Amino acid sequence: MRKLLINYTRFGEYERLENAAEQISTLQKRAQVLATASSNEYEQWRIQLVPCFSHYMKTSNEELQQLLNIAQDATAYFEQQGDSQALSEALDAQASLYQRLNDFQASFQPIQRRRAIANLSASEQGDALQMLIRSNAALRNYDTCFDLIQQELKSMRPGQSLLHLSSTLSTVMTVAFIAGRWDLLDTLYSKAEEIREQSSNDLSTFKMFEGYFNLLRWALAREDRPTIDAIASFLRRFLGEVPTLGEQFTNIISTFQADDVSLTSVKLTEIQGGLARVMLLFCLERNLAFPEELITNTQSDGFGSSDSFKQYIEAAYALLNNDNERFARALEKLEQYQEVVHAARLDIVLAERTGDRRYLDMARPTLERLQDRQFLRRLNDVAERLTS
Repeated sequence: MRKLLINYTRFGEYERLENAAEQISTLQKRAQVLATASSNEYEQWRIQLVPCFSHYMKTSNEELQQLLNIAQDATAYFEQQGDSQALSEALDAQASLYQRLNDFQASFQPIQRRRAIANLSASEQGDALQMLIRSNAALRNYDTCFDLIQQELKSMRPGQSLLHLSSTLSTVMTVAFIAGRWDLLDTLYSKAEEIREQSSNDLSTFKMFEGYFNLLRWALAREDRPTIDAIASFLRRFLGEVPTLGEQFTNIISTFQADDVSLTSVKLTEIQGGLARVMLLFCLERNLAFPEELITNTQSDGFGSSDSFKQYIEAAYALLNNDNERFARALEKLEQYQEVVHAARLDIVLAERTGDRRYLDMARPTLERLQDRQFLRRLNDVAERLTS
C-alpha cells in the first residue's frame, strides 16, 4: 500500500485518479493504521513521508513547514538505518517542500545530498537531477539548467537507457520553450523520442507529458505540420488512457491546434490547476476575453504560486479592468524574469490595446529569432490594423 501511495503522490500518478485527494487520504489513513498496528517504526516513517508529496492539494505554508520538520526527522532516521532508497526519498521530500515554500536556494542542500548517495539507483539519480534543474529554473539560472542536461547526455553511452531522464528532459524542454532557447529543442525532442522507443507503452512516458505539450506549442509556433501531427497524435493516445485528464486536455490540444477557443468545448469556468494556467496564458497571448473564475482556478493546487505566474495573474486582472499601465508593469516583470516567449507575445497584446507600435518593434526581433511564425503573423495583423 505504501508503494502505491508513493506512486500516486511522489511520482504524480494521482493524475489518473478521480477525486485524487479523497482516495489518497483514505489509503493513507489505512496505511497509517496498519503501520501503527505492526509497531514497525521503519514503515511508520515511510508512511509519514507520503503527505510531503501532496502537490495535488493547496497547502498553507504552516502545514508545509510542519511536513518539512517530519521530512528532516525522517532523513536522520533513514541515514542511521543506512537505507539509501529511503534516505533519497526523505531528502526528496525536503527538497520538494522547500520548492513549494518558494525557498529554492534551500532546496539545493538536500538535492546535492541525494546526488552524493553511493550506489543510488538510476531512477533516483535521474529524479535528483530533475529536482536540481527545477530549482535552478525557478531561480532563472537557465544556462545552468541547459548545461546540466547536456553534461548528463554527453556522459551516456550509445544505446544506454534514457528512461531515468524522462522527467528531467520534460522539465528542460519546458524551460527551453519558456526561455526562448528553441535552438535546443530539436536535440531534446530527439532524446525524448528515444525514451519513447525504449518504453513499453505510451503511459510509461507519463513523466514527459508537460515537456511534450510544450514541444507541441513549439511546433505550432514554427508551423511545422509533420511535427505538430506526430506530437498531437501521441498526446491524444496518451490521454485516451488517462480518464481524469483525457477529455479536458484533448479539448485543450484541439484549441491550440485550431488557435481558436471558440471552436472547441473547453469550459473556462470549470477547468482547474494546470489546465486553467495553460488556458489563461492562451487567452492572454491572444487578447481574448475570459471569465474571472479562470484566474481563481489557476490557484487550486500547489503549482501556481511562482513569482513569474503571479505576473500573469497581474496581467490577467489588468485586462479584466482595462488597465494598460498595470499590464505594462506585469510585462516588465516577466521580461526581468526572462520569460522571453510569453513577454514578446504579450508585447503584441499591449500594442493592440494601446495603439503604440513601439511594443511591436520590441516583440519582432525575438519572434524572428525564434521563427515564431504563428505570432509573427499576429504581429503583422496588428501592425496593419494600427496603420489603417
